[in-house]
Amino acid sequence: MCKVSVLMPTYNAEKYLKEAVNSILNQTFSDFELIVIDDASKDKTRSILNSYQDPRIKILDGPCRGIAAALNLGLDHAKGEYIARMDADDISMPQRFAKQVRFLDIHPEIGLCGTLAMMFTKDGDYQLFGTKHLEHMGLLDQLYDTVVCHPTVMFRRELFARYGLRYNEAYKTAEDQELWARALRYTKFYGIQEMLLRYRLHPESASQANATPGQAAVQSIRRDILSWLLPSGDYTEDIQPKIDALFQILESRTSDKGFTANKTMIPKVLPAFPHNNIPIVTCSSEQYGLYCAVMIHSLLINSSDEENYDIVVLTQNMSGETKELIEKEAIGRKNVSIRFCYVNDLLDQYTFHEKEHIPSVTCSRLLIPEIFETYEKVVWIDVDTVSNHDIAELYYMDLGDHLIAAAHDIGMAGGDGSEEMFKLLRMHRNDYVNTGVLVMNCKQFRAQLTSAELLNTAARSDFDNMDQDALNFHCKGKIQYFDMKWNTNATNVNSGQANAILAEEYRHAVANPYVVHYIGPVKPWQSPNMPMARYFWKYAAETEYYDAIIQKIKNPESTQIQKMPDATLVTTFDSLSKNILYGKRWKRVIVWTLYDHETLKQKVKEKLNGHPVMYTVAKSGYKILRGIKNFFYRH
Repeated sequence: MCKVSVLMPTYNAEKYLKEAVNSILNQTFSDFELIVIDDASKDKTRSILNSYQDPRIKILDGPCRGIAAALNLGLDHAKGEYIARMDADDISMPQRFAKQVRFLDIHPEIGLCGTLAMMFTKDGDYQLFGTKHLEHMGLLDQLYDTVVCHPTVMFRRELFARYGLRYNEAYKTAEDQELWARALRYTKFYGIQEMLLRYRLHPESASQANATPGQAAVQSIRRDILSWLLPSGDYTEDIQPKIDALFQILESRTSDKGFTANKTMIPKVLPAFPHNNIPIVTCSSEQYGLYCAVMIHSLLINSSDEENYDIVVLTQNMSGETKELIEKEAIGRKNVSIRFCYVNDLLDQYTFHEKEHIPSVTCSRLLIPEIFETYEKVVWIDVDTVSNHDIAELYYMDLGDHLIAAAHDIGMAGGDGSEEMFKLLRMHRNDYVNTGVLVMNCKQFRAQLTSAELLNTAARSDFDNMDQDALNFHCKGKIQYFDMKWNTNATNVNSGQANAILAEEYRHAVANPYVVHYIGPVKPWQSPNMPMARYFWKYAAETEYYDAIIQKIKNPESTQIQKMPDATLVTTFDSLSKNILYGKRWKRVIVWTLYDHETLKQKVKEKLNGHPVMYTVAKSGYKILRGIKNFFYRH
């Protein structure tokens, strides 16, 4: 008995098979069997399969009657609690099974879950697509398009067997859509809003080869759905007008729920843990991926073993490589879940007036009450922060009827922002909050405001700070203020212009910050000598991607996250960032003294060969300054 049975049908799959199989064997979740059903391949498919010695791989001779028959044979031999699908030309991301198993384990009401997938070709990524969150509208959605990407699914074997849900072998194409149309009558589907599979497009793929004949099969499936929903109808002729009419009726009846067939549905995120769930939400682009990882690392270093940390990253363009890097922070931590929710199309209808360091994707947090519709509240934390304290303490704050809890913005209180801005907001500058760290009362938001109202306000051309201004505008009078130590502005601010109480609160926060927030366009990874940068570098130095952060200092335009070549390692200090290994000997000595990296020290040592006095000075200086640095980091 195993937890997951993976079904992979193959036929002449030698070109991409090894990459597909390896992506399954490299899963972080290992309790599975991989059942390969080979339909008499005539190429090297069988020899490639036979080359594996992994006992989890089981090879079956296929019935040679099409993919539906092959999959049914796999179902007959499957022993897992869950069935996962995989095609022989796709690539599963390492965390795919772990995340799907965790989800199904804690959500017994869901019978099948899929994920997002990235279409790709030999030329690179093509398009993100996949499963939406489906509740009662799932069967109706199937009238327009398939509701789930077949090779991403994982479903409950016992449930499908109980209702006789097997692939219909009469369907040589669209066999998956036909099965989903029947399954949705008995159970709910759910789409994990993460890219957990790479879906390969090539001329030989089944989706390409069967595009035309599949249309007839799809029409047959739609007729069957309509016959089941409305048995008295006549569906022998063109059914598209009937489908359009049905949706018009449904839209008029469910407009208060925001349902429409033609608009993008808002994804729904369900809790990652059944109890003690501390939801923490942030937003990151690919550009900020490394710093998002540092922020999450700092959260978890200061977390409690008694709580469950449900971390969700909202993103539009996070690559698989960056996701994997961030997800590593959860490895070995049973009380930590890190997930990603793609919000690609949700902001397209709005035009935001961006600042250089604040992209419009940050406005996705205004969708949180709807995306997290089963949560009463969540903690939001900006990606340009680090935490020195357990964020769970902030989450447990009693919000009462307040919409948000946040800290005063000492910069605004001290004189930032024009008087005209505060007139537009209809609030005093001393009441304005910085929303880089906040607790959102999702329950109250859903009762009082819609995401559309918030987003329309954020898009106002006369507001300077998009979503932050929108939250201040709509939440004023309904804000619970917490201490600035939970959101300590690391930028030099003129706090002297603020009232005495806020200035004193800020002074104490700087002395003992729980969360350090690098507000403004200058960040510690750009200017390592900025105020309070030591907190960022302390946590960054504890990670395996420290070198990649240093690489981006040297090459800010780089979009690749990779281990730096030894010969190009550089220091974090701007004045020493060029020509280190090939400059003057005193520079090498200072670098070795200040920079705690074994590889660079070895390179410098090699350069100092033949200069024993300089070598001794560097070695002694390093030991002394390392002790000084450690002293300040501890204090």
